[in-house]
Amino acid sequence: MIRHLLKLTWNRKRSNFLIMLEIFFAFLVLYVVTTLGVFYVDNYNKPLGFSYENVWSIVMDTQQQSIAPQQKIEKTQQLLLALKSFDEVEEVGGMFILPFSAPDYNNNYRINGRKVSVHINTVTDELKDVLDLKITRGRWFEKSDEAAKANLVVINESLSKELFGDQDPIGKPLFEVGPGEKEKIVVGVIAEFRKNGELAPLTNYFFERASMYDTVNFTLPSQLVIKLRPGTTAQFEEKLVTRLQNTVGEWSYEVESLAEAHRSHLLFYLTPLIVLGIIAAFLILGVSLGLIGVIWQNVTARANEIGLRRAAGATLTHIFTQILLELLLIASLGMLLGVLLVMQFPLLGIIDFISAKVYMTALVISVVFIYLVAIICGLYPSWLATKVQPTEALHAE
Repeated sequence: MIRHLLKLTWNRKRSNFLIMLEIFFAFLVLYVVTTLGVFYVDNYNKPLGFSYENVWSIVMDTQQQSIAPQQKIEKTQQLLLALKSFDEVEEVGGMFILPFSAPDYNNNYRINGRKVSVHINTVTDELKDVLDLKITRGRWFEKSDEAAKANLVVINESLSKELFGDQDPIGKPLFEVGPGEKEKIVVGVIAEFRKNGELAPLTNYFFERASMYDTVNFTLPSQLVIKLRPGTTAQFEEKLVTRLQNTVGEWSYEVESLAEAHRSHLLFYLTPLIVLGIIAAFLILGVSLGLIGVIWQNVTARANEIGLRRAAGATLTHIFTQILLELLLIASLGMLLGVLLVMQFPLLGIIDFISAKVYMTALVISVVFIYLVAIICGLYPSWLATKVQPTEALHAE
């Protein structure tokens, strides 16, 4: 049966080639869309690592080329006191890079002969309570850490697993350092921290402690984050900015809700998926119409052949199955090159942050979807083939 179908398909290779080419390109676009969708779903099911509800960010602009550390410390301390005086504010912290904002400060380290990509952020002691970070081992930063001789860091579970495996990282140096450099000692581990939201992949992340009192190693972040009491409305923003300007008037302030920044960031991730999905939908529609047209034409042109098979004893089921299998064979040949191509992606590590599991899941979904489209497109032409009567073969020359 298969050999017979291959022969029939080969004999009509010219009429089948274009539809196979359409299937090939439609499959590739569908695979990209499906991979992105599966990747997002897989990421969404992983922990975000922090809470952004009822949290606002305040970006401070000193509007100066430079400012003395002692002066900035004094002004920042005034702002912190002003923020803490609000009944609506529960906690106040600071960080260099806000959630759902520009890319992190990223370093690549060579460890044991391999490259490890690490994202870094500098934060204040209060940030854990502002963002509800979950400590899984060790502790968070404390004011007493100001006197520490080493640079203390808190890492996430992804980085802990990457560097230390199943060992306890508490008290161990994060990386080997050169002569004269201060070691980075791990004091705590948090569950995760996916700054770019639920759809972003897990990344290796660690926090350094911001020094608010050391004028030599001054590292106070230029962004503040405040946790508000539930029920605080957007009208509080005007009151907040007014108090900040009255406290340090020579600086400017930009206030944004992290929940709003989260929605904007989700749209940033989903836009490529939506655009590619629309393109894939039009390609699939074109392929569907092409498949229906090819098979319909074949049934019409082969009425005598089908009638002869009916006269020779072929049942309606045999006729229906043959036409449907021919269509599935065309779809298979159209997808074959595409399947061989995309199977190289996980082997070559073309996009290394996407796992082989995501690749293969997307491949299976894409293949099944193309076959499902082919079956739906073939139902009506196959049914028409069963309506060909044996007497039609008798009228042929």
